[in-house]
Amino acid sequence: MRPDEKKEKFTIDDIRFGDIVVLRDTSELVFASGYMHAEYGSNWCDGYTLDSWEKLTLQRTNNPKYDIMQVIRNGKTIWKRKVTEMTLAEVCTQLGYDIKIVEEEE
Repeated sequence: MRPDEKKEKFTIDDIRFGDIVVLRDTSELVFASGYMHAEYGSNWCDGYTLDSWEKLTLQRTNNPKYDIMQVIRNGKTIWKRKVTEMTLAEVCTQLGYDIKIVEEEE
């Protein structure tokens, strides 16, 4: 894949050495040596292996704030999760019934 080429279908197997992944919580991690690395202050720490994410959806099963939302390679976005914005009324119309939004427990 050329660096300027965006992929529509992207899986965990497409992540390469040096890729930057942006998580739903806006954290940025760098993939190298089999691990996602994060910078905390002046230190770098090893985070997670790629097995921490669902292979096809790039989602974390135990915490959606760590879902992969974007992948950057050589300074260019090669994949970005499509997000549909909807109002509560639009969601209710799509579902066919009313819903009430509640806060998640941590």
